[in-house]
Amino acid sequence: MAALEMTDLIRTTLGPRGLDKLLTDQFGHHIITNDGYTALVSTKTDHPISRLLVEIAEMQQMTVGDGTTSAVIIASEMLKEGYRMISEYDLHPTKIIKEIDEGLPIMLNYMQKNFKAKIAG
Repeated sequence: MAALEMTDLIRTTLGPRGLDKLLTDQFGHHIITNDGYTALVSTKTDHPISRLLVEIAEMQQMTVGDGTTSAVIIASEMLKEGYRMISEYDLHPTKIIKEIDEGLPIMLNYMQKNFKAKIAG
């Protein structure tokens, strides 16, 4: 639930019709932003999953400098799907992680081939 709330906060900042967010810190200072990264970093949270999403955004910002909102939304959707697999199919989290680890190289290979084809075309 914490991940979904964080994602709902920034999901509406995406795209050409992205909405601005008015955030207030503990000192009463206001921040108006439509940047998902700024909104995430400005929120103070103690929940481990929420902190993980903030760390994902920070790593994306440091590595690429863009795409933080998309990275957090993708991670949140993976968490949501993992939770669904645990609750509906009674899968153990280590089994889900193992399958993600096995599928990651396949997905990366697929993306690299399609990305190269678009550049060459």
